[in-house]
Amino acid sequence: MKLADQCLVVVLEAKDRLLKKAPDAYKKISIVSNTPSLKVFSNSNIKKIDTIEMPSSSFILSYIGRITNLRGLDLVIKAMPRIIEAIPDAVFVLAGNGNAEQSLKKLAIDLNVEKHIKFVGWIEYTDIPSHIASCHIGVLPFQSCEHMNNTIANKIFDYMAMGKAIVVSDVRPMERITQEEKCGISFTAGDFRSLADTVIKLHDSEKRNSFGQNGKTAFHNKYNWETDEKELMRVVNLFGG
Repeated sequence: MKLADQCLVVVLEAKDRLLKKAPDAYKKISIVSNTPSLKVFSNSNIKKIDTIEMPSSSFILSYIGRITNLRGLDLVIKAMPRIIEAIPDAVFVLAGNGNAEQSLKKLAIDLNVEKHIKFVGWIEYTDIPSHIASCHIGVLPFQSCEHMNNTIANKIFDYMAMGKAIVVSDVRPMERITQEEKCGISFTAGDFRSLADTVIKLHDSEKRNSFGQNGKTAFHNKYNWETDEKELMRVVNLFGG
């Protein structure tokens, strides 16, 4: 920080963390988040795709990204028996790959919920809008740790862009954005019962649609790359870039 002219961080929490270590560096820290472009989600012809291949009656929980232990995906599978009891047609769809995939598949079998878990593999970024369109809610069950409390998963903005309600663990940045924008509900990180109860609340379509619309509005007004790009260029232009 002493050597840098400027430091870019992706969320307010990361800025606050640095300021505790270097209080005099306030003017040297700028927030440029990892938001998606409006152009990616502006196509009015975005349609559902058959990557999921589920009955139309299914209630689909979606996760997109790396499949690793830090992501808390085992928590969703542990929550599925409780979710299925309340929502028999619930399905958890994971798009992506990673070193936790096999252990998650085994966990699903051990809990006898494998029919309600679907791994669709890696999908191209250009297919993400259509994939999300096929789902009902986005689930970001990340474990609470120093890293996750000072960063943000860009997939939260993808779900907001598509007008989908989100369920997030109570790591600081995701919980803050979700509460500020009223676009979803947080649950206690590491608690699968809390996660299950939160998902069940969003089976209510009226509540889900309200959260989804709020998130979409926030994406268009604030959480998009066109907005963050302006901040980035402001910082670069300070130095004649």
